[in-house]
Amino acid sequence: MNLTKRSVFIVAVFLFATFNLHARWRDEGQSEKYMLFWEDQYKWESCAIEGYSLLLNQNYSDASLKLQEAITLGCPLGKVYFQLGLALDKVNQTDPARQNYQKAIQIFNSGTQKEKDVDDYLFLSHHNLGIIEIEQGRDEQAVLELEKAASLRPNDASTQVNLGYLYSKNHFDDKAIRAYQRALQLDPQLAVAHYNL
Repeated sequence: MNLTKRSVFIVAVFLFATFNLHARWRDEGQSEKYMLFWEDQYKWESCAIEGYSLLLNQNYSDASLKLQEAITLGCPLGKVYFQLGLALDKVNQTDPARQNYQKAIQIFNSGTQKEKDVDDYLFLSHHNLGIIEIEQGRDEQAVLELEKAASLRPNDASTQVNLGYLYSKNHFDDKAIRAYQRALQLDPQLAVAHYNL
């Protein structure tokens, strides 16, 4: 029986191929149905794109509104949470910025998304969160965040300078010296590292 079905299938394919070489499938409204489905599923996409564009143009207030709208519409992307955190950070909305950086880190660490440049976004999320923690006087949290950033990008001089500052402030002088020396290895012209060292 299986042989018969297979034979019929092969004959049908052969007949279709030989007699209908120029057959075309005519779209009878199918594309529009898919377009409506995609628009319904990804309503957030245009807001995310516009928010990112506003962010690049340093229009942080409007960028934060658009990126927040994208998230409200269901955007699940860690990079959009990071971008919203950055926009809020730039307009000194520290607590919401922190929350969005933390959400971005949570998404990136979950491994559920295969976004482009995840490591870069993860590094920047930890780095920027560390800076917020420094500004808020939460040195222990700042050290944790910046050490995570340094583990992701050991060749980032600014992270080493900030770690050196924190170590020195909290009397871990040996660690501070190593951090400043590392920063100077990476960027010998970094005046603040020379001065602090």
